[in-house]
Amino acid sequence: MEADILTIKCPACGNTFNVKREWIGRKAKCRSCQRVFVIAAPASIGSAPAAAGPPSAPPATAPTAGLQPPPSSAPPPPPVPLVPGPGEAVGLGRVFLWVGEGMMRGLRCIVPLTVVILLSQILTVVASVLCVVPAVFLDPPITGGLVLVLLAAARGEGGLVGRLFAGFTEGRYWPSMGAYWLLWVVFTAASIPTMILLLVVGIGSFMVILEEGLVGLLLLAVLTPVAFAPSIYVFSRLAWAMPLVMDQRVKVGESLGMSWRLTGRVAHGFGVFVMLIVLSLVGFVGSALVLGTTLAAFNVTGLAAIQATAPDLLDSSPGNAGVDNLKRNPGESDPAYEQRKIAREFRRLRHPMPARQPGESDAAYGARLQTALANATRENAVKKASQAVAVGLVGLVAAGCLYLVLSAALAGVLAVPGMVGYRDMASPAQPSGG
Repeated sequence: MEADILTIKCPACGNTFNVKREWIGRKAKCRSCQRVFVIAAPASIGSAPAAAGPPSAPPATAPTAGLQPPPSSAPPPPPVPLVPGPGEAVGLGRVFLWVGEGMMRGLRCIVPLTVVILLSQILTVVASVLCVVPAVFLDPPITGGLVLVLLAAARGEGGLVGRLFAGFTEGRYWPSMGAYWLLWVVFTAASIPTMILLLVVGIGSFMVILEEGLVGLLLLAVLTPVAFAPSIYVFSRLAWAMPLVMDQRVKVGESLGMSWRLTGRVAHGFGVFVMLIVLSLVGFVGSALVLGTTLAAFNVTGLAAIQATAPDLLDSSPGNAGVDNLKRNPGESDPAYEQRKIAREFRRLRHPMPARQPGESDAAYGARLQTALANATRENAVKKASQAVAVGLVGLVAAGCLYLVLSAALAGVLAVPGMVGYRDMASPAQPSGG
């Protein structure tokens, strides 16, 4: 079968498509740039002549999802299935190609994908907090729109941000509601055995930890992913139900079975499961890098801000440890030495030193200076603490925003491979629309 499949490029935009060898010479239209061209054989097998026939013959059908028939007054012939076609299976090799292609497409669209994911999160959180629109009515169409955004990225199409709200238009609202909550019920039911397994694993591992220590920790680390495996497998088999509903208007009740059949053709039903495991490992490494980058940025900018607003907080020089290290001048009296120490402390605090009143004794003036110095020291401490708290809050908010942006970018890149697999396996001629 693979020998009958050729990879061609659109001569205008360079997008690649998989076609059958027998389609050489037919006309097709690129979905990305709308250019109509004749499918030519790659140079490695020689060029193929254009299809012979009278000028009035209707153009041939489009072979892939990226190619579509040019406009014609004649009724279009039935669409040709995608490659691989319905009923055909693919192996793990194709799955890893999906992962690579999807991540590359995600990186090329990383800015709009990040904006879309952040916008979807902000909308759902703000609407839920303010009770403007309950999440039960907002999450499904937003999720459906996000699926369309990811699918457009997988197909190399533009206008990603505007597609986020497609779940509210074109009759997609109620289908997205049905698919969302049906999947929620199924996944909740599938997670019950996982919760039971986790409880058993947790209790057993805790008992082993008490007896064996490290052995119990290793047992917990190994068995926890095993407990999650059944739920992840069910999720992988139903992962294309929402895309089928939103993209091809499949009826909600049929979407689960169709997704199960489509994913069953990918590595005997384990292809999407393996893809999720691989993407989870990549996401784990990516999340560690995101967290490390956020902490590093917070430390650098936070220390710089504190140094700028309250430099004494980071200054551990002897001059800030007190005034007891001040040296006495030769022949200096005790009252003069004490006043000089107090004057130096007032200068350090950037606080004016009280002037001596006429006729005030040395003892009275010294006592008044000590009281004024204590008050200035206390005010300065409160000011520094307030500055430190303000800088810390600003730094924390900035670090949180940075973390959210980087996490959204990572999530967008890792979500595209699944849609690349859906793009290649789901034929627009296959589902029965609803």
